[in-house]
Amino acid sequence: YWTAETSDGTSTDTSLALAPVSDDWVKVRIRSTTAGTVLFSICQTSSAGEECEFGPDVSVSTNVPTTGASEPEFYVNTGDSTTKTMSVSFCKFVIPGGR
Repeated sequence: YWTAETSDGTSTDTSLALAPVSDDWVKVRIRSTTAGTVLFSICQTSSAGEECEFGPDVSVSTNVPTTGASEPEFYVNTGDSTTKTMSVSFCKFVIPGGR
């Protein structure tokens, strides 16, 4: 399963499963609408350019950094012996009211 994780540098919180892993393309949305809370959601599609609907948000409000810059990190962990890869092709960062 795809999972989301937050860490404040000392403690870590791993969310409930976001979606089952498949061979489909995956789009990940990480956002925040409230300070101290991060929302994660996933959509899976059969081709890279195909539009898809994001699943429900998974809300995490524990072990979220509250000072300094937050930098998204992506990892691939696999439970079998075959090699897995990930490409992050686009990252959009918006701060409402920011400059």
